[in-house]
Amino acid sequence: MGSTVALPFRGEAGDVYAVYFSPAAHDIPEPDDVRNAARNWHERHLEGPLKQAVTAFLKRGLVTMNVQPVVSLPELPIDLLHYVGLGELEERVVRSATHAVVVLTQDLNIPPRAGMWSALAAALGIAEMLDGVVFDPDALRIIDRSAAATWFTPMGLVSAARHVIVPFSVGEGGMGWMTTRGLQKFGLPDLQLNEVPPNLDSSSVVLNAVAQHLIDQGFKAALENHGEIGELLVDDEVVIDGNLLARALARPEVASVAGSARVALRLDADAEVPTITIVRPPDVRMSQSEWLYSLLKTLTEQKAAPPFMAKTDSDEMSAAHTRAMSEMATVKQRFGIGLRPGEVLFMKYGFQTPDGDREFMWLAVTAWVGPVVAGQLANEPRQIPSLRLGQVVSIPENDVFDWMVQRPDGSHDGGYTSEVAMRNANRQA
Repeated sequence: MGSTVALPFRGEAGDVYAVYFSPAAHDIPEPDDVRNAARNWHERHLEGPLKQAVTAFLKRGLVTMNVQPVVSLPELPIDLLHYVGLGELEERVVRSATHAVVVLTQDLNIPPRAGMWSALAAALGIAEMLDGVVFDPDALRIIDRSAAATWFTPMGLVSAARHVIVPFSVGEGGMGWMTTRGLQKFGLPDLQLNEVPPNLDSSSVVLNAVAQHLIDQGFKAALENHGEIGELLVDDEVVIDGNLLARALARPEVASVAGSARVALRLDADAEVPTITIVRPPDVRMSQSEWLYSLLKTLTEQKAAPPFMAKTDSDEMSAAHTRAMSEMATVKQRFGIGLRPGEVLFMKYGFQTPDGDREFMWLAVTAWVGPVVAGQLANEPRQIPSLRLGQVVSIPENDVFDWMVQRPDGSHDGGYTSEVAMRNANRQA
């Protein structure tokens, strides 16, 4: 370390939530009803110094709560909300809603962020009264009311993953792009991570950890300057360790599991919307994919699976391989049209070992042009020193041993040879 980067920063931050509801189920509330719902909720759920800070904030009238027709608000991004977990019941509510209660406030960007917690508590109380749905327009998500009730701690501690979302999209080139949404609540530009292998959606922990670091640094600077600050000077490298991850994810058990790793920061100040890009430290010589696999191996409990050793010359395995190959044309068309958000195509291939044998491993497919399939190695090689986890490899489509499309919920299509291998392993157990 030693170099710094100057980030645009606001010492004051605004907060807004919208509670969607249908007057068909509930009458349009009067202003006193809205204020009472907000006050009753925080009195029942908050404790300690945060409760006192929120009570004072509400008494000073610093939270605005207005009932508005839905047509006066920007249209909800339903497709994106599906991607970040919009439930069926919530969708019915927001689609039928004719009105919303918009909750607004502004406060200093210093702990305990009384304005932010006051606005969220008010939104949750109003939603409880109206059986409504809480929308967070900064993070572009629907807030789970029962989960959000657990976010309030006596000291008003902030965990980045509770206030920021990390959308993940895969482009035409097969590589992913991760961003944050919601850091503007803390006066900061959002983050991004480029060239993410399509199966590494767990890279979100890296963005959450960096977000937590910047939030902490912003709080410190705003406190020292009484909120009168327009620029935040931070080191251009961040050390992510178990303690930072535990705070970011609100998971104390992570502190004793995660290792320590470095990431670097680059500010894209000339972009239409200034963005902080997470990049490899200058002394890292690995490719982007290899670095990300290595980073997640260090930081998370999710380790890369070693190759599953199984015989490939049995009749049952041959039948599974034949079935997989018979469907390759359909799989190629499916990949070409575009997989659904969160889906990943894997191919299994037998890589030749130094002793002339074959080690069968999966690769996460990023391109399929003509007869050649390209992707990142998704297994940790055992017998081939020249291959590394995350390395870019290309294989001929006619020599693929199996394919599998994995969905975000863990289910999959294909993977026939792996099913045979697992059955044989269970028989031998």
